[in-house]
Amino acid sequence: MSATSGRIEPLMLFKVFRSMLERQLNGVLTVQRGQVIKKARFAFGQAVQVASNRPEESTARALVDEGLISSTEQVEIDAARRADKRSFEAVVRERGLVAPDRLDAIERRLGRRRLLEAFAWPDGTYTFAPTRASGGPKQPSLDTVELLIEAAARCVPTPICERFITGYPGQRIRLTDWMSTYTAAYDARFPPPNLRGVLERPLPTADVGTLPGDRARNLREAAALVLSGLGTLERIDGARAAAAQPPTPPPPSRPRSQAPGAVEGATRRAVRSVPPG
Repeated sequence: MSATSGRIEPLMLFKVFRSMLERQLNGVLTVQRGQVIKKARFAFGQAVQVASNRPEESTARALVDEGLISSTEQVEIDAARRADKRSFEAVVRERGLVAPDRLDAIERRLGRRRLLEAFAWPDGTYTFAPTRASGGPKQPSLDTVELLIEAAARCVPTPICERFITGYPGQRIRLTDWMSTYTAAYDARFPPPNLRGVLERPLPTADVGTLPGDRARNLREAAALVLSGLGTLERIDGARAAAAQPPTPPPPSRPRSQAPGAVEGATRRAVRSVPPG
C-alpha cells in the first residue's frame, strides 16, 4: 500500500482512524495544522506512540510538572538524547528515573491528549505512510474505539453532530456487538441514563433531536455511537443496511480482521454529508 494523504475537514479523522483499525494497518500518521505537527505510529490499527512538536505537550514538560524529574535532569536527558539520537522517553527508561508503569500511563495520557486536539481542528492535512509489520505492538497502545468515543464526546461541535445525524433520513441507529466490550468506556463519557438504554430497540435518526432531556447531548451521543462503531445505521424498512454490523472487537494489542470497509463506507458517506467548516 502506498502513502495516502488528504485535507482535514469535519469528521475526516474519524474515517481515517476507523479505516486503519478495520484494516489493521501499520505505519505513521502525520497530521498538521499550521506549524503544529503530530505523528502517531500505528501497529495493527492501534496507536502505540504519539509525538507532538508542541513543547507544552512534551513528556519532558509533564515529568517536570509532576515532580518526577528535576529541571536539571531534564537538561541532562536532553543532552544525552541528542548525542545518541534517541527519544527523551528512552533515556528516562534507561536511567530508571520513573517507574515503568508510571511512565507508560503518562505516555498514554499524553498520546491521547495530543491526538484529541487534532480531532477538533477545522482544517489541516494528514498523511499516512505504511510500514511493514514487525510482530505485535510492544508498547502500550491507545485503544482506537475508546479514542473515537472521547473525540466525539469532547471535540466535535454540536451543529456538526446534528448535521451528521440528520444526514441519514429514513434510517435508524442500532447498537453493534462492540457495545458489550466498550460499555464502561462509553458510560464514562456519557454517564447513564444515556442512549444505550434507549437503544434497546433501533432508534430512527429523525427521533434523536426530539428525545427527552438535553437535546445537544442526545445528538452528540448519537454521532459518537456511529463514529466510534458502537452504533450502526440501517434503513428503517430493513431492505438494505447502510453499514454492516461489525463483530466484537478483539483486544487492542492485536486486532483481528473486521468486515473490510463496511463501516468505513458508511463513515465516508457521512463525511460527504457534512459540509466543511
